[in-house]
Order: sequence, then C-alpha cells, then structure tokens
Amino acid sequence: SKATHAFRNMLYAIDLATPYDRPSSTIYASASGKAFVFDQCADPPGRPAQTNVANCGLGYGNHVKILHEGGYVSFYAHLTKIFVKTGGQVAKNQRIGIEGATGQAAHRHLHWDVHRLPGPKSRWEQTLKVPGWGGISVPFQFNVSISGTNKVINSDELACRWLDMTQATLSGTYSGRD
Repeated sequence: SKATHAFRNMLYAIDLATPYDRPSSTIYASASGKAFVFDQCADPPGRPAQTNVANCGLGYGNHVKILHEGGYVSFYAHLTKIFVKTGGQVAKNQRIGIEGATGQAAHRHLHWDVHRLPGPKSRWEQTLKVPGWGGISVPFQFNVSISGTNKVINSDELACRWLDMTQATLSGTYSGRD
C-alpha cells in the first residue's frame, strides 16, 4: 500500500479541495458516532490560497473527530466553521462543518483521515478530548463522482502528489451522502 502523507498518524489521510472559483464545501459525517470538537482557531488573514499557517489545533486547525464502533475515528481538519458539539451524537451524512484553511493548511481544503485508537476502550474518550490525534492511520474507502461516473477509491491506493507527480489528479465531486 502507498502512503499519502509522511507521518504515521496520517499515512492514509486524504486532502480534498474545492476550486477557489466555487464556495467552500460543506462537510458531512462519513459514519455515525460521538463528536469531539476543537474549534478555537481563527480564520487566517489574506487570500485563502496563500494563508499564513499556524500551529493552532496542533496544526490541524479547527477539527472534528467522530468516535465510531470498535475504536475507529474519522477526523476532519482545517474547518472554518463547525456545526456539531463535543459529546453530541452525529448521524451519518449529518452536516458537521465547512472546509477551511485553519491551522497548518496554507490553502483551503479538508484533511480527512480514519484512525484506530490503541489501548483500552476506557481511555478512548480521554484521548479524543485533546486537540490532534491519538490513534494510528488506517486505510479507508470513499465514493466519488468523476465526470458523472461513480467510483470507489481506496485511500491506500493513492500516493502523495508531492512525492509522485505522475499520479493522476482526481477531479470530481465527493459525496459523503451514500
């Protein structure tokens, strides 16, 4: 399998960006679970494509973590606005935030990852109450529509564009509503 990012805690993460000639995308939960929210980062000044990066939220900016069955957690980072609260139950396909450039983003996008939490179940929620991650990145699947054709993408079949410039750029519409 390939890695999309260089760090163990985000090996299979993907970055999804809306073109700047369109409004920021609304982000929806990929599965049901309990929300853990960090929303203390201000929107960066300047043109969104060339923002000043900050370590707010440990570099993830405003982010939502959703704890699912079995210790799996979906992670949505760099949000400009968040619609859910810590401790709240989130339903699959529920609106959770707006794509942004908070934290170490440098451009508007959604950093999306799935993690498996280590250790006993009794410690999972405590781990999720602090900014950033406490788990290990695991491969996941998602659906996209590319030129009107629906396709399932495996995150471990993608590579970092900065490391593999021969990789085709995915251009399509992501929908968490499937």
